[in-house]
Order: sequence, then C-alpha cells, then structure tokens
Amino acid sequence: SPKPGPLPGALPWLPSCREHLGTAPGQGVAAGSNERFPLGGFRVITGGHYDVDCRLEDPDGIVLYKEMKKQYDSFTFTASRNGTYKFCFSNEFSTFTHKTVYFDFQVGEDPPLFPSENRVTALTQMESACVSIHEALKSVIDYQTHFRLREAQGRSRAEDLNTRVAYWSIGEAIILLVVSIGQVFLLKSFFSDKRTTTTRVGS
Repeated sequence: SPKPGPLPGALPWLPSCREHLGTAPGQGVAAGSNERFPLGGFRVITGGHYDVDCRLEDPDGIVLYKEMKKQYDSFTFTASRNGTYKFCFSNEFSTFTHKTVYFDFQVGEDPPLFPSENRVTALTQMESACVSIHEALKSVIDYQTHFRLREAQGRSRAEDLNTRVAYWSIGEAIILLVVSIGQVFLLKSFFSDKRTTTTRVGS
C-alpha cells in the first residue's frame, strides 16, 4: 500500500473522466484492503458557476461516489479490496468554461510520531505533548488551506469582475467617441451655407 499522507492539488477542468484521472491521464490512487480512504474534499476555485461533476470508482469500475454540479464536497469510505481507485472531475455540462479544481485526499492513517505510540504502554508527558501539538498543527493547516481556497476564489471573482468592468468601460468610451463625432458633423450640417443655383430656361 502507498505511504499515507494528504495529496492536495489543483487542475483545470477535465473533459473526459475515462482518460483523465487523478493528477495525470490514466492515474488513480492505490489502496490496500480495509484501508480507510477519505477524499478530504474538493472545491471549484474558478470558472462558471463554480460547480463540477465528481465520480469515484473502485478497481472493478463500480461507482462509489457520484455527484453532479457540486461546488464543494467531501467523502470517506473503507477500501474493500486492493487495487487502484479512480476519481475524476468532469465539466461536460459547461464545456466552454475553463475551471480549476482543488482536491485533497489521504490514503490510510498518519504514521505514528514515536515508535512507542502504537504500544500498550503509556506515553510520556513529552510524547503526549508532542502528539497534541501535532494534532493542533494539523488543524491549523486545514484552516489555512480553507482560507487560502476562499482567498483564491475571491481573487478570481474580483479579477473576473475587473475584466468585465474594463471591457464595459472601453465599450462605453468607444460609443461616447462615436456619438461625439456624430454630433459634431450634425451641428456642422446645420450651420453650413447651402448655395442654390437657378437655371433660366430660354423661351
């Protein structure tokens, strides 16, 4: 089984769940039998309505988790057999919008900090303090990740709004320039001298 630990990442939207799995085409996550497999969570950072399809399959192709148009979610299960478990994100309902998805998953439990942590004997006061600090730091990392995702999502929305305002301002400037030039020519036509010529017809 692989070394346990969180594996965060960000990737653009994936057009095909069968061909693009995990962090690269054709990849998944290997897990041992009866091994706890939490999909720590995923969140759409940029693109469209900030939603995406997500699916998780076992080595036999059986769908263990499937959600449509989710902005964020989390899922935990216990592997029933050895093999590669595949998960994918799809954006088929919005193929014209580029999306970025953050995901974080962990296979198995964290390794013990001390060799004596898995023994029946009690931990020393120093070891207990280290374990408590370690758990607190893990919570801090989770909170920091959450706020960084919120900050990235907010920045993306702000940049998108800024781009729209810039394009709208350019359009208004062009329209104002065209209207101003049109008014100048219109006023000029009012004050221009129109010379009329008369033609005499001889009898």
